[in-house]
Amino acid sequence: MAFRIGQFVERGWLDTSVKGCVTGEIWLAGRTEPIQLDLQGYPHRDMAGCLISFTNPSAVLHEDAHVLDGEQKGMAGDMTAARKVRDVDPENPKALGPLINALYIEWFSERNGRVVIESGGFTLKTHGPSVWQLSDEDEAERQERVSEGMLWFMNRVCELAEQNQSNNEDLSEAPMDEFEWERLLKDADQRTEFYGEILEKYQDHPDKERLVAREMGWDHLEDLMDADARGLFGKLSSEDAEEPDVDQEENQEDDIFDAEGELCDLEEMLDPAREGVDWVRTPQGRIYHPLCLQAMQAYEGLYDQLEALGYFRAGGQTAPLYEKLQDMIFSTRMLSVKLAGALNGLGYDRDLAFTAGMVVAQLKRAMCHFNEAVWHMDELASLNEQLSQLLQPYQQKLFGVRENMLQQMQRFRNMIHLH
Repeated sequence: MAFRIGQFVERGWLDTSVKGCVTGEIWLAGRTEPIQLDLQGYPHRDMAGCLISFTNPSAVLHEDAHVLDGEQKGMAGDMTAARKVRDVDPENPKALGPLINALYIEWFSERNGRVVIESGGFTLKTHGPSVWQLSDEDEAERQERVSEGMLWFMNRVCELAEQNQSNNEDLSEAPMDEFEWERLLKDADQRTEFYGEILEKYQDHPDKERLVAREMGWDHLEDLMDADARGLFGKLSSEDAEEPDVDQEENQEDDIFDAEGELCDLEEMLDPAREGVDWVRTPQGRIYHPLCLQAMQAYEGLYDQLEALGYFRAGGQTAPLYEKLQDMIFSTRMLSVKLAGALNGLGYDRDLAFTAGMVVAQLKRAMCHFNEAVWHMDELASLNEQLSQLLQPYQQKLFGVRENMLQQMQRFRNMIHLH
């Protein structure tokens, strides 16, 4: 992925006075020696033939600053001091800020790939007049070189991705245990929560996609957006392009492939030996894990009876009681939803031992919703005698679900220890 080092830059200078060459030095926070630039290519017209210096009043320390090689040789990308960006006010990120000029310095090096400096907060100074002007022919060559550099970089990213995939396949296939899966799921929860906050923060900003990708650390998405903006994808897709088969594309949406890559039907992937253990078929022909079906039937029975008795009619209950009923129903429903996520795919899995740790971790998370549902039932029972009698059999059903959950957790823990 690209190294975006704008925040780490303390100061620097670029010299484009020699046509076709870009040299310079850049000091990064935490490094005693500057990075030396020796690049081939052209800057934009506003920087062509100039010597410029820049300083960053708010440079920050970061470990990525120490990753870059001290000598950066390669190809110049886009280089301009007049890139138009929307100013973002940290105090009001949703506000549509004015267009401002930003310094944008990009290059492609063999050792570090694509490196980008982009900021609207740098102080710039031009030293002396421009010694040459960018002609139309030079501009065409500049654009071609930048496209070539971006194409080289995207190909390099693809090669590294394939290499990483190959390396991962060579690693030990020992399955993760429940605690490793719990850490992974917790991290996913935190990332999801942060993503929601960032989406809300920039929901009305015209550069929302790029700002969200940047704050989430999704450099690859910014790279793809930059490549798309330069028309690189159009150039790639124009080679050996064929008219798509519309019918084939529509059919492929529901295609499922087995381990050998052969097209098959979902029904054919069910393991007959696991029927009644990891999957059952309802009279309607739907496939569920038995425990998921048990929890879902408990939820649906409870909901239907409460609705039939008028507990969900508008104005039928006091506001506090109505809210507590909704909380109980939500927790009961989420129990069945989480169980479905943990167990409904087991009838299709060829190696249950490999996913055993994940199943246990998901069941432990589902248990939280069981606890909430039972707690809400106890609270409602203490407030209303009719509800106390109504909820008692359903609470017993949920405890039956809990007992089966514990049995499943022990079953899959045994698989982890035996693997």
